[in-house]
Amino acid sequence: MDKQQPRPGRWSMSGTLRLAVWRSAPQHLPGQWRLPMGARLSLVGGAATVITLWADCPAGGFLRRQQLMVALAVCDGRGRALSVTEAWTSDEQTPVPVLSDIPAQRGAFILGGTALTSRTGRRGLGRGTHRACMIPQDGAGTHSGRQPPDGVTALHQDVLRLPLRRPLRTRLLQPALLDQPPAAAQDMPLHLTGTARLARARLISRPSGPLHYLTSSRPLAALTVYDACLTAGPRQ
Repeated sequence: MDKQQPRPGRWSMSGTLRLAVWRSAPQHLPGQWRLPMGARLSLVGGAATVITLWADCPAGGFLRRQQLMVALAVCDGRGRALSVTEAWTSDEQTPVPVLSDIPAQRGAFILGGTALTSRTGRRGLGRGTHRACMIPQDGAGTHSGRQPPDGVTALHQDVLRLPLRRPLRTRLLQPALLDQPPAAAQDMPLHLTGTARLARARLISRPSGPLHYLTSSRPLAALTVYDACLTAGPRQ
């Protein structure tokens, strides 16, 4: 019998989450992304499904600051799941143990306000638009408050409050940790609760910036989840 490998503990983050679901041709996705053993892209009409998540967690929960995560819809022998491929955090001292196979990337975040909307005119979504900008940092970098060539900005506008606080459940499927055999993919439940609002979303990024492969697309759906709690962890 194979020796059971140690598993990372459960983790959660609480705060405001802004999610958007996008479609992208598989050939346009970053080539360095690694899928779990036995998993493949879940294609719809020949297109991959990409989910972006901006998290603002000012207090409580495992994450205490801001984070941008990118996930792919994948499938394996057990069905559909999500697999996180990239993550940026405002605090390099705040790791995500269940995602320790994902390289830690530092980012400077500018959240809130509608100044960008009023300056860009047609690029904005209208009144009440929330702005989130992330600038990758290769060290202890600084920023001037403007979006540089390698930054990405997301615009989210709430349009309709959903009447129910129905939890969302799926699976999180991640590649093996560095100390695990290649076939030991991490398979764990993913659970999201909170007060959700349907939203509109838009991404602005230059060709050299993160998420540039999504900027020419419109999201299939977008949500803002207030008082959110996102929990992931291995099955007991």
